[in-house]
Parts: sequence; C-alpha cells; structure tokens
Amino acid sequence: MSFGKNVPAGNYSGITGMGNGLYAVVSDKSEHDGYFVFNIDIDSISGEIINVRNKSFVASDVPNRDAEGITYIPERNTVLIVGERDSRIMEYDSVGTFTGRELYLAKASENFGYESLSYNENTGLLWTCTENVYPDAKALMTSDTAAVVRLQSFNVDLRPVSAYSYRMDKPQADSAGKHYAHGISELLALDDGSLVVLEREFRVPESILGAYVVCKLYLVRPQSSASTEYMSEPPETELPKELLCEWKTRLTLFNYSLANYEGMCLGPKLADGSQTVVMVSDSQNREGGVLRDWFRTIIIRNTESIRIANFKTD
Repeated sequence: MSFGKNVPAGNYSGITGMGNGLYAVVSDKSEHDGYFVFNIDIDSISGEIINVRNKSFVASDVPNRDAEGITYIPERNTVLIVGERDSRIMEYDSVGTFTGRELYLAKASENFGYESLSYNENTGLLWTCTENVYPDAKALMTSDTAAVVRLQSFNVDLRPVSAYSYRMDKPQADSAGKHYAHGISELLALDDGSLVVLEREFRVPESILGAYVVCKLYLVRPQSSASTEYMSEPPETELPKELLCEWKTRLTLFNYSLANYEGMCLGPKLADGSQTVVMVSDSQNREGGVLRDWFRTIIIRNTESIRIANFKTD
C-alpha cells in the first residue's frame, strides 16, 4: 500500500515501533540525523494497512550520517540510529537530543556498510550487520563465492555479546547494470531469540525499464547454535537458514510496483494473537515521479509459518 497524500516523499530505510500505533522512520537523505513519526493504522483482523499518516519529524543537530536503520529502546525511551557513512550507532532521546551514548562498529564500506538495526525487549539484544562484505558492486559481481556476513549482537549498554556467520545467496544478476545493490537490508529480532533476515537484490539496467527487486526473508536461530562469545572475526560455522518467503517487484511500461524494501519491524498483534511485521521501501524520493513509498505487512502465525497479508507478485 502507498499513501502519497499523507506521507512525504522520502528515502525511507528503517522503521521501528514505538507503541500505540506510532513508528519512527529514518530517511537516509534527510538533512540531519533524526526520524519521522508515522501513525500506521493496521486492521486488527486481516493485518492489512488501513492508513499511514506523518505526524512530525524529530531532528537532531547531528548532520545526516546516511541513516539506514533505527530501533526503539523502551526501557530508556530513546532510539538508536545506525549510520552507514561512519559505521556508528548513536542514541537520541524523544526530542532528538544526542544522549552521548554511541557504539563504534568495525569500519565498513560506505556503499555496502551497516544497514540493519533491530532490538528486542524480551531478549534484551540489539542486532546489526553490514549489507555485504564486498566494497562495491564490481567486486561482488566478479567474486566466485557468496558473501559471508557477520551478524553481531549487543546488550542495552551497547556492549558486545555474540557474533555469528551468515552466508547470503549468490546474486541472480550476472552484471551490475546502471545501479545495483545486493545484501542484507534489514534484520528483525523476534521474542524467542530468532532473527528474520531480509536479503535484497536490486538491479537497474541501463535502459531503466526492466529494473527489479528480489526480496527474500530467511529465519535463523542464533540461540540454538553453539554459544559463541564475541570475537574479532565471525566463527567458521555458519548459521543454518530457512527460507520463509520470496517475492519480486518490477518496473515496466505497465507495472510500477518496484519496491526496494529496507525497513522492517514488529507491528501489533492481531485479534487471533498473530504477530504482524511492518515493512517500508526506499523510493529514492519517488524517483522520476514513478516510484512510490510502499508499505506492507507480513503476518507471523508462528516462527514456523509466515504468511504475507495482501500479498501480490508479478
């Protein structure tokens, strides 16, 4: 669903629930570090999105760091924002003031750097990872092996807890085209300690038409693997992953559904107890007047079975 009249055009790259139907959303091209506050109404029976409305923008005095992920810490009533440009996670209060708390991550590529950020109150763990381990699309496309990314967790005091190795799927494309991105664009930390990993491949050919995005959701269970203390290098053993769902959107003469999903967070529980997940896409400020800021929901019946609400493919 898109709500262009109620939501400003943006480069939405991360979302987190704040309770009472409110969500904090970051745009990687905003002038300063900060976040939009959206009210998202979700049908309590079907899980479909009824409406999205922009309430405000909470700005800090920190220049934008290419904000790619955001998560809410209810114990402190603060948000953490990860910057891809500087590989830092910084904390802000409800009016956008920097609290002084921050986490410096291992330096990564500014193009395939840190995009993911998720916190779960039940486990008390914050999770992040880089989009890819390769510095750019050229290095990725010429590699013979799939990237192995490090999933890393921290506690609420921003102290390291654990690290795991995760092998991504190899790219489907055989050339980068005009624009190309492949990697993990978001993580979602679940109450039982599991993680949902969003692998996204986005390719724009030289002709623009024919652009596509492939999204895959995988489930991994770090807590069921051998316990690993935090280490400078990820362990050799890779986490087993389970494909939950996959979909593809395109840009053609008659199909403008192209959606580069970069944000994902837990939404409300439905009347039957099912858990919703809310996703938001990056439209590049509604590039060309064609792309849209898409929102979608996923319904988690349980961690073994995930269904798409109002799911459409080409």
